[in-house]
Amino acid sequence: MPSLFALTTSAYPRLGAEGPGDYVETVKKLVFDHADPQMVGFEGFLPKCGHGLINAEKTVKSAVLLNKNRQLSQKKITPKIIS
Repeated sequence: MPSLFALTTSAYPRLGAEGPGDYVETVKKLVFDHADPQMVGFEGFLPKCGHGLINAEKTVKSAVLLNKNRQLSQKKITPKIIS
């Protein structure tokens, strides 16, 4: 599990502009949202199996996409002036 969090944070690095705890909650949500409890025979979160079997590939792909979307939303587009 720590390795997945390391991969996720490398794909979705902290900018430092996030509110207190926001970054950690986002990374946790990425990991838990892509865990599959059905792979261990349960539906949803249970104390017995937690959130299920983690899916590193889906988690990291989502983190990369989230980072790309964040970068696009932060870019300022300057119109070119044609003389």
